[in-house]
Amino acid sequence: MSNAKERYSETSKEYCEIKVPSSPLDLARYKRCKERERKFNENWKKEKVNIIDMVNRYAPNAKVYTKGYKFYFEGPDNVVICDMVAGYLRIQNKKTKLFYRLDGSLTKSNERTHFKIKRREEM
Repeated sequence: MSNAKERYSETSKEYCEIKVPSSPLDLARYKRCKERERKFNENWKKEKVNIIDMVNRYAPNAKVYTKGYKFYFEGPDNVVICDMVAGYLRIQNKKTKLFYRLDGSLTKSNERTHFKIKRREEM
């Protein structure tokens, strides 16, 4: 899915600029996401990823949808779950419900399973 970055970025911008200001529920979600980003961003930045590569690798031919502040690329075996506010993603195996680390291993832990999405200029 070569346009994964474009689709995610456009939807994220629309969510943050249009939906959040007009919805108390989404404003509360936005604030919680920003607090989580403030708390964990330094760790997430240690493992930056190209969203296009992650979607192509883990969710080829993905079905794309949003739910709340999350953007999903759902493939046959995995789901790439992107946070539209804080700019990170996680990759979940659909069968086991476990998350991947960058080395491809699955884990129950939350450590090293959140990856900062690279900006276009970093890709």
